[in-house]
Amino acid sequence: MAILGLVVAGVVISARFLVTEAASRKTRAVVTGISALLCSGILAYAFCSLFPPLTNPGAIAAVTGLLVGSTFATVSYRHTSGA
Repeated sequence: MAILGLVVAGVVISARFLVTEAASRKTRAVVTGISALLCSGILAYAFCSLFPPLTNPGAIAAVTGLLVGSTFATVSYRHTSGA
């Protein structure tokens, strides 16, 4: 799971390079949140699909994506606002 977390963090850092320095804090937070949501959702779905006892990998991926995406967006917004 730590490797999955490092992959998500790497994707988020890479996505932040796509945003210009002149972009607002809100734009940076949205880009960070969307990239974390997509990456963590895809990785959670792939991870859960490998184990047949888990009944609904799509639901697990959706919940994981929403939680991770919103957390990364919140941390990004607070970090860039200096709070």
